[in-house]
Amino acid sequence: MIQEGKLARVWSQVVRHLADGRWYALTMAARRLHVSPDALRAALWRFEEWGAPVQCDSYRGVRFVQPVTLQSGAGARFPLPVQALFVTDSTNTRALFALGAGLMRRRAWVAEFQTQGRGRAQRRWHQGMGCGVSVSLAFPASDGVSLEALSLQVGLALAEAVQRLGVRGVGLKWPNDVICQGKKLGGILIEARRAGVVVGIGLNHLRSRHHTGAITQPITSLHALLGARCPARSRVLREILHAVLAELDDVSATWVTRFARFDVLEGQAIRVIEAENNTWFGVAEGVDAQGCLRVSTAQGLRLCRAGEVSVRLHESVQE
Repeated sequence: MIQEGKLARVWSQVVRHLADGRWYALTMAARRLHVSPDALRAALWRFEEWGAPVQCDSYRGVRFVQPVTLQSGAGARFPLPVQALFVTDSTNTRALFALGAGLMRRRAWVAEFQTQGRGRAQRRWHQGMGCGVSVSLAFPASDGVSLEALSLQVGLALAEAVQRLGVRGVGLKWPNDVICQGKKLGGILIEARRAGVVVGIGLNHLRSRHHTGAITQPITSLHALLGARCPARSRVLREILHAVLAELDDVSATWVTRFARFDVLEGQAIRVIEAENNTWFGVAEGVDAQGCLRVSTAQGLRLCRAGEVSVRLHESVQE
């Protein structure tokens, strides 16, 4: 079995030298990367198992079927320290562990692949190796980041960052989904502890085939939306970090008005599913300054708080 450190080095070399969509004979590729053909073959098998968009053929060799780029590396300039991991259980878990160990300053973790990536409501976050931007930002309690409406503010920052990258038609679905053309582009997971709060962000950069059977909703990616204009993952990560930090440091409280420009639920008939399968219907009327979803019902206005409900478009609207 190849050690993880060697796998990480091979991955970095493969992405830099082979990820241009062309076929490379395995022996020639191995010579170019200064590894043995057997070691390269074993590494490629592992990458493919983890969902990397790589294709191996006994006759033609190896090629990447999508243009993978590195998420971070030498020369990448980020607005806060970023710990780059190759494979980990969850970047949120790493960030929470650091907070519990006494982290005193903001820090971020990224990974090429998460074996136990987490989403909201105990769901798994599925993303193939090299196919997305997975980052978790840790804010110590002394930083003073407010939990009130945090997922909505982060979502807004993410939507605006994606828009600056050239994507049109970006939307936000309360409380934590970034969508485009009716498909999920990214998501946010907030986890708080006494030591601080972690903001986890997942954004699809390429179309992922990894665990596609476990994904129950339509998904899209930056590459699907932008094609050849799709920026490298390192640039996407930099844009996200700058946008999130600027939003959380902004005291002007303009986020509610700006959120409304992206709100895909406003004015829609929706179904709200609360705990213990309590289901009710209404019309979404935007969000308030605390991040609650305002829902107009036959009995009057009701407020939904993030983490207590899930919201789906009413079946009649979907049809």
